[in-house]
Amino acid sequence: MREAFTRKAREHGCYIVVPTYLLDSKKKKLCSNAAILVGRKGEVVGTYRKIHLVVSLERGNMEGGSTPGDALPVFDCDFGRLGIQICYDMEFADGWTGLARQGAELIAWPTQSPQTSQPAFRAKANRCYIVSSTWRHNASIFEPTGKIAAQITPPQSILVHELDLSYALLPWSSKLRNGEALRKAYGDKVGFNYYEDEDCGIFWSNDPKITVGEMAREIGVLELEDEMARVKEFYRKAKVRR
Repeated sequence: MREAFTRKAREHGCYIVVPTYLLDSKKKKLCSNAAILVGRKGEVVGTYRKIHLVVSLERGNMEGGSTPGDALPVFDCDFGRLGIQICYDMEFADGWTGLARQGAELIAWPTQSPQTSQPAFRAKANRCYIVSSTWRHNASIFEPTGKIAAQITPPQSILVHELDLSYALLPWSSKLRNGEALRKAYGDKVGFNYYEDEDCGIFWSNDPKITVGEMAREIGVLELEDEMARVKEFYRKAKVRR
């Protein structure tokens, strides 16, 4: 199986996240539910072993006797920083927050579950993209806004979507005009998805000579984190309880 994935990675010049079970020790009868990250040249970049294994309360074991992992690696890829969670990991916040603290920008989530509300929440709470892969339906890409950027349902089986990990989240403001102010100023140099129902949008630059943050500052708009930092400082000085 390993040969097949390394061959495909080299053939297409891509990274592949391979969910599998690993026999860690035949003598000790140790195995783990894992995901192996294969690099563009077919090399093994690293492995994540699932921490939150499904518990069978009736049988008193975890996934048939599997051993839980104990590490949350973040992999430095040529496109950005990648983390991995597997299926039932979705139910527990510590894995997602742990990856976010280490700077994960994109988290791959191979899973049997087609759920969407919880991964949307995790993406928004941890300011990252999440890519789900499930054999059932709703394989999706979740934005840091909490919105679904792309999704497939049967009979579709392949999802292709381009995203930019260098983005800015911009809240509603009269200056922004739902993104039209940036479009007027920069035309095709700026790309964005603005959501009126959330009073927020995600923006990126299509011009390597200028960042989206610089664009926003040019029209006098604050990024979400900067606005909230100023609001909290205002509250602090006004002695407003938080």
